[in-house]
Amino acid sequence: MREWHLVKAYQEVQKGNYKPTKELQNIMTNPYDEQTKEIEEKYYIKKPSDFFGIAGISHVSCSS
Repeated sequence: MREWHLVKAYQEVQKGNYKPTKELQNIMTNPYDEQTKEIEEKYYIKKPSDFFGIAGISHVSCSS
């Protein structure tokens, strides 16, 4: 799980779309289960360029 996945889900919630949040909740309920090919293609990717430069997503490390 990367924080930018949550940012995208929260952005959708602000529009009234709870599907991404529920999808992440389902994935994280059993994080070690094998996921579908669709989920892998959707979430096992590099961070989109529009999230670079946003503090808290790009600039803060786990040890901060």
